[in-house]
Amino acid sequence: MDELSKLIELQQVDQELMRIEEMKGDLPEKVRETKRTLSALRTNLDEQSERLEEVKKEQRKHEAVVQDDNEKIKEKQDQLYLVTTNKEYDSLTSEIETYKEKVDESEMKLVELSDEEEQLQENIAMQQQRVEELEKNLEKQEAELERTIKKTQKEQAKLEDEREEIVKDVSRSKLSRYNRIRDARNGLAVVPVVRGACGGCHQRIPPQRVVEIRTGNRMITCEICGRILYWPDSKEQEGEE
Repeated sequence: MDELSKLIELQQVDQELMRIEEMKGDLPEKVRETKRTLSALRTNLDEQSERLEEVKKEQRKHEAVVQDDNEKIKEKQDQLYLVTTNKEYDSLTSEIETYKEKVDESEMKLVELSDEEEQLQENIAMQQQRVEELEKNLEKQEAELERTIKKTQKEQAKLEDEREEIVKDVSRSKLSRYNRIRDARNGLAVVPVVRGACGGCHQRIPPQRVVEIRTGNRMITCEICGRILYWPDSKEQEGEE
């Protein structure tokens, strides 16, 4: 059998494989997209959880500063009653003001951290809920895809074996050409001549080229769409009428 006949067979097998893929619909892409979204959400959730722990550590640090400095303020205030000179009084007063400023800074920071903690907790709760929803969706999508694959896996395996056998009899250059056209033309690389026109783009073919195609002496492509053309057998012609 010549290479053109093999390419016609190959096209038929590939069309059947495409049909099987179409049965799966957009499920494979939906599964991939859900997994990508889940991965991104989990990463973000981990980052926000880590930040929440950092916020709590900072809160504990500033709370300790407030407690420690308030104790120092009280200690210094008690000492004010014991001083005997203005210099000592001024020194203690200055220390007290310094501690009060540190307390004010830490308390302001605690307010900011409290706001951030609240926002983080809200975000984490929302994202955890979203992750749970997506996990359920993914489980359903994968189950549906698995059911579809089980329905077609025997047929697909058989077709893939047939394809392997066919391509053994097609030269590398012809196969490469076929694959390029197929990729560019929505899976359809080899088409019959239908009523004097290309079976792919439906453009009229010059009569002389139709004669050449009928002889089948060489591989001829459509001048418009680039698909490989062949003259259909009697059964195909009957189906076109």
